[in-house]
Amino acid sequence: MKARIINPVPETIILYKTGKCSNGIKNIADKLGVKIIETSECQAGEQVGFLAGYNGFSSNGSKEECDEG
Repeated sequence: MKARIINPVPETIILYKTGKCSNGIKNIADKLGVKIIETSECQAGEQVGFLAGYNGFSSNGSKEECDEG
């Protein structure tokens, strides 16, 4: 029987509308070695797999209205 080595999925936090809490979350994640991805309101309709950068996911073309000024 052959052993199958599966690469583990890195722990990731996707931040969306965190406001004042983002710095605290980033500090804790950094101490735990967890990857942080910040998203904007424009990306609200996207799949989580795409936002996290997982293979097999692509943008669904959803563009939410947002103010990125």
